[in-house]
Amino acid sequence: MGAKALTRTRSALEVELEAMRWAILTMTRFNYRKMIFESLTLQVVNLIKNGEYWPAFAPTIQDIQSLLLQFQEAKVIFPSRGSNGLADRVAKESLSYTNYDPKLYSIMPNWIKQFVMVDKLQVYNDW
Repeated sequence: MGAKALTRTRSALEVELEAMRWAILTMTRFNYRKMIFESLTLQVVNLIKNGEYWPAFAPTIQDIQSLLLQFQEAKVIFPSRGSNGLADRVAKESLSYTNYDPKLYSIMPNWIKQFVMVDKLQVYNDW
């Protein structure tokens, strides 16, 4: 649902946290009341839900937690890869030595396409 360039990051965990923060921020703009956010990184979910303290990530985690308070109900969950067929297929293909082609899988429901187009226009206008 858009793209965001990140300045130098120190770790994959930092990238995952920033991606979650950006996703939550984007969804707050749609004024939804109830949201479920999924992360395929268990450590990200634990940092957000359990309040684990990592000084390097504290500002991002605090920002995420305050953004989550804007929803009537919001959950951050870690789905098992077995229950997510698409993620499972991507993971299996990426581990295959016979497959060297990079792929990007995207399944977008029809009802959201109009919002994506509006968001794209806003991004282009902001440049």
